[in-house]
Amino acid sequence: MSTETLDRLLVTLAVRLHAFSICEIKQGWRLVFDFKERVTVHYVLAGSGSLRAGEAEPASLAQHRIVIVPPTFRQSLEVGRVQRRRGPLQRRDPA
Repeated sequence: MSTETLDRLLVTLAVRLHAFSICEIKQGWRLVFDFKERVTVHYVLAGSGSLRAGEAEPASLAQHRIVIVPPTFRQSLEVGRVQRRRGPLQRRDPA
């Protein structure tokens, strides 16, 4: 998506902050989110990694990149080589 298109889109959106957090994900780790009923916006402050949403191919993340994930997608942020489980992303309940 071009910067001009993104700028026009963001100007027309009504955005309200629902929750905000800063996460540091170490090399070889994955942070998994259960699905949300709202759009999720990720902004990368520093570093690089990838974002997986639903069944889609992973999206590369780098410093200052913004990724917008539609509602109802399970998603994960990962850095480096992470051992993958087969199948779609699933919620992992603490034992």
